[in-house]
Amino acid sequence: MSLLPPSFASLLRRWRALLQPEPLRESVTLDDGRVVTLLPVTPDAKEIIAKAMGRVSPESSRRRFFTVRRRFSERELDQMTRLDGWDRWALGAVFAGPDGPEGAAVARFARVAGEPRTAEMALLVVDDFQHVGLGRRMLARLSQAARARGIERLTGIVMHENDAMLALLRRHAPGLALADAGEHLTIDVPLRHPPVRGTYHVPGVTVAAARRFARPRASALAFRPAPPHLPRRWQLPPRRPTLASPTR
Repeated sequence: MSLLPPSFASLLRRWRALLQPEPLRESVTLDDGRVVTLLPVTPDAKEIIAKAMGRVSPESSRRRFFTVRRRFSERELDQMTRLDGWDRWALGAVFAGPDGPEGAAVARFARVAGEPRTAEMALLVVDDFQHVGLGRRMLARLSQAARARGIERLTGIVMHENDAMLALLRRHAPGLALADAGEHLTIDVPLRHPPVRGTYHVPGVTVAAARRFARPRASALAFRPAPPHLPRRWQLPPRRPTLASPTR
């Protein structure tokens, strides 16, 4: 566990998320024995997403998009796949089809403007991969990626009759809050408890590493011996020789 001021914590979280990302590929065995590969969405996934939409039923499309969508425009595909990995991130699930990889699911979040600790989430699972545990696995990975990027709440909207999504959230999203917004429900999922006041916990960063990061840059003056008239306990020990400063 490490405790850091929020400014240092924000820099460390972003560094870890961008330079030490989640595994590029993860093979997952579903409840029915089929194997899918989870991987971050990139522009190379545009064709896979476009083809997968043809396997989404009108009812699943309506529940996800609040209307029946059969295809995405090129601009929409660009927006869905050109992500910065920090404010906007997405995870795809693919399986080996007869003509190459085919899409099974996609989950994404986008940080809310003006609310850096809140992100809007969305999840779509193709019909023939529903009810086999893919949705809960995608939700778990999405939450993990969001936490690594300093997000503390996931929000979204869901239709009243979307029983599958509501059941998934109620079972696998602890602390879920639902609110009736008329034509749909709003969801609010807390990802972690708020940090202790004045401190911030950065997962995976040790206390020693945090102290090295937060330590101010030492100047030459800091290593000068104290005047001999000062008490011994106030004097700094002499610097030991190193490769950078050979003995003479």
